[in-house]
Amino acid sequence: NLLEKHLIVSTGDISDVDGFLAIAEYAKAGADVLFVMNYPAYLDTAPTESSSESKPDKAEAESGERDDYEKKNPGLGFKFQPRYAFEDPESKVSDQYKALFEMHKDVTDVNDRMKTVMTALAFHIVRKVWNEVRPWQSYFTNSFYFAIGGVNSINPFSEKSVKDEVLLFSPALETQEISSMRRFRSEELKEGNIFGEDGMPSSSLDFKNYHNIFIDFNGSMAFFTEGTPLHDQ
Repeated sequence: NLLEKHLIVSTGDISDVDGFLAIAEYAKAGADVLFVMNYPAYLDTAPTESSSESKPDKAEAESGERDDYEKKNPGLGFKFQPRYAFEDPESKVSDQYKALFEMHKDVTDVNDRMKTVMTALAFHIVRKVWNEVRPWQSYFTNSFYFAIGGVNSINPFSEKSVKDEVLLFSPALETQEISSMRRFRSEELKEGNIFGEDGMPSSSLDFKNYHNIFIDFNGSMAFFTEGTPLHDQ
């Protein structure tokens, strides 16, 4: 029925390419698509200081706290902050990686800076995939939305083996692309906030307007905690 509207919710992240591949397929489905960006659990670890540098004795004490958490909470993963995991040698960091963090240098909190960079990168790549794959007819009938999802509760990987998604995907960008990317402010990244294809906050997505809603859990259910905006809708 051409009059029925359908929505596909893709609960993604950028830890692997499956979220991008899902958008590439759903762009051809003749439905509106909502990409929900979920975040790794290390972004929910409160930093003890805003700087990425710690005094040796402080760093040693925090290392002990992280080891103690793992021993006291078997099976509940690892607890660490981004600065402990992503201190790569300069030779491993691309120009695009540096440019993304330079663009968000005014965000002083370590966790917030990583979250804003991941959001900007995810939005840019997902929107690019959507526009490259969607049939031209869908420009008049189907819409793309991007939502701020939740933060996972468990880090399944230690700081020594966790993947730096920004390091992985930033080389796929052209350097000149970065200056025109949608820059997200940390205060915009409230769970449940929804943005349209143009990157502007959107209030046009109403779940009651759809005949069918399909959810692809290619990411986590971090966005679907009871009491959160997306759950309550």
